[in-house]
Amino acid sequence: MLKSLLTNSDTETQIDKLVTKMTKAMNTVGRLLFLYYWKGDQFEEMYGPQKLPEFEGSARKAFEVLGDMILFLKRNKLDMTAFEGSEPIKLSDNEE
Repeated sequence: MLKSLLTNSDTETQIDKLVTKMTKAMNTVGRLLFLYYWKGDQFEEMYGPQKLPEFEGSARKAFEVLGDMILFLKRNKLDMTAFEGSEPIKLSDNEE
């Protein structure tokens, strides 16, 4: 996997693929949280009541962190096609 990331020069495509996988992971964590909230008694039977706060906290944090990362990558992506054919930006009047 690392080799394919290092040898592929199209970073944008790689990021798009990874964001898709992150979105699926976030969906899975969200479903697990929903299941926990819906059937908490069964989780308690399976894992014990003392472990549930740790599970809930970890699952919520994972859901939030994945969501933040996905939003960051989608919102902050520059549309480089908007800059194609444009003149270079001059930083001062003395610049040629």
